[in-house]
Amino acid sequence: MPLAKVAARPGRSAYMQCSLSGWADARGSVSVFLAGAIAATTLLVQGVVASGSLLVARHALAATADSAALTAADAAVGLRAGPPCDAASALAEAQAAGLDACRVEGDTVTVRLSRGVGLVPLAAVATAGQPPGSLGAPTVGSKK
Repeated sequence: MPLAKVAARPGRSAYMQCSLSGWADARGSVSVFLAGAIAATTLLVQGVVASGSLLVARHALAATADSAALTAADAAVGLRAGPPCDAASALAEAQAAGLDACRVEGDTVTVRLSRGVGLVPLAAVATAGQPPGSLGAPTVGSKK
């Protein structure tokens, strides 16, 4: 649309006069739009980063639960000194997690760990021990 020469307001040239959907003066509307777009993008990025952080924390807690269960299973079969649940609790505390439950059934140990990330509580359960049908813990160096 060609610019029409109109009577200029004081301080403006005749070609700076424009009409946008019936608005006589739209100066500053792009700045407002860009500020809103930047705010919306910032909120979206913060949400993605927070979700990613929770996912990483959940995987780290699951790995800690696996390690605690393996440590407790080692103690249950005598490869490590002390009670199985104490070993699992020590490992969980070293990784900033809490041991919620520990169940020992023969050579098999099941642990439940929890950790809070911000306002979100996370939990993980892991089981470690001898596979079903095995006769017991192999001795160190045996070839079963």
